[in-house]
Amino acid sequence: MAFDPAKFNVSSTLGTKQAFQCQAAKQLGWVDPSTNCTSYDVNSAPAYAPDITNPQYQDLLVSWAEKQIDLGADGIWIDMLFWQASALAQATGNPNSSAVRMSFYAASNVIDRIHAYGRSKGKYIYVGTEWNFVNLTYSAPAVDFVTASPTAAEVKGPLNSTRWGSIKSQVMKMCGNIPIMANLDWGGAGGGTGSALTTFSQYLTPDQQRAWLASADAFFRANGIIFAYPVHGGTFPSTSGTLAFGKYNTYDSLAPQFATYNTIVSLATKKSGS
Repeated sequence: MAFDPAKFNVSSTLGTKQAFQCQAAKQLGWVDPSTNCTSYDVNSAPAYAPDITNPQYQDLLVSWAEKQIDLGADGIWIDMLFWQASALAQATGNPNSSAVRMSFYAASNVIDRIHAYGRSKGKYIYVGTEWNFVNLTYSAPAVDFVTASPTAAEVKGPLNSTRWGSIKSQVMKMCGNIPIMANLDWGGAGGGTGSALTTFSQYLTPDQQRAWLASADAFFRANGIIFAYPVHGGTFPSTSGTLAFGKYNTYDSLAPQFATYNTIVSLATKKSGS
């Protein structure tokens, strides 16, 4: 079920299956960035970049969503659902190639299947993913909401109104007026070095974090974007200097090292009007 560039005739650009999976593992923080890809063993890899066009993988992904729905979930967010279509568009230089089209509609089909399962259970399930599939010129998937993250530079400095205005206009052009949620993303190379959450948790003091949350909340509210507060969750490198409760590389707003929970409660209370 792992992605193989040879299946889509892009080995000349993305390399062999072994090389691609190794690079993906390094970029996503699954292995040490210094890993030698010439000796990378795909059979014992800690994780894989999947092939969304593989029916077995689609069934697996949908089965996870179905289990969560059975346990009471009302919404499902799927990480990197359209990454393959975007990667192939870049690799082929042709966003209208059959490989891109197959990947895009395979991802869209996952959303449709989750909606259908929800209906079979008598409830509507909201399905979302990242916003950047809008760069591909296909029929809009039946996505109910999208997410986008501030950049590390925006955490250190002001939020970029031009960037967020562009995100909103592109999403609305393709998908209509669906909710856009801003969240502090994490993960990536080195276990998340350079991510928005790492920058927020490691480069800002607790006072600066609280001030940034208030500023970001006002910015997103003014621009019609929902700010998803970092209450708990999201990881940063385990070697970071500031760990939650002195030992966890998971953000927790209640941890004294961050102490943002009361600010989040205050912002949420004002937003709800209660």
